[in-house]
Amino acid sequence: MSEEAEELKFEVLERIEDAYRLPISIQIFLLLIAEMILFGILYGLYIALPEALIVFLLGTAIMYPIIIKVRNFLSELIAVVIYGCLMSSVGYYLFYKVHTGGLTKEFWMLVIFVLVFGVELFHHMYEKAKTLRTTSVYIVDIILTVIFFAASFMFLRTINVNMVWSALVSVAVALLYAYAIFPEKPY
Repeated sequence: MSEEAEELKFEVLERIEDAYRLPISIQIFLLLIAEMILFGILYGLYIALPEALIVFLLGTAIMYPIIIKVRNFLSELIAVVIYGCLMSSVGYYLFYKVHTGGLTKEFWMLVIFVLVFGVELFHHMYEKAKTLRTTSVYIVDIILTVIFFAASFMFLRTINVNMVWSALVSVAVALLYAYAIFPEKPY
């Protein structure tokens, strides 16, 4: 099947569910209500600002594609911007923690978690990314796999695992990670 036919099939399957969606204004209203509830919970729990910002962006990133079911350029752009803001804030938070806590096993475990969760969240927010097979996607997958390998190797080294075993286990889990984030075949 050609790439245009696969894209057309994807678009037709997306359009089938249009009749079952709420109007756009109701979707936006529901998202705003959910955001106010999330803000109220974070404010009521007296969570510190950096952590509260990350939790707020994470909640927004998870709720946005569930509530907003409009598939156009603007809604996909907003989803990618929310994802970018979340990952930037998590990156800044990790950078801040490195300066205060050092490269501990907790830091490397957090990096591994962010790599796994970040890719899955991106697939959740931008569904077309699951099946997009371009050179740039392959390059990003390779870069993320190398970072994952380095983080898992450093994690194993900080818990005093032998260097050879750390390398072997890191290669094995990096290959699993690469397979997990590799774009799927379109349906």
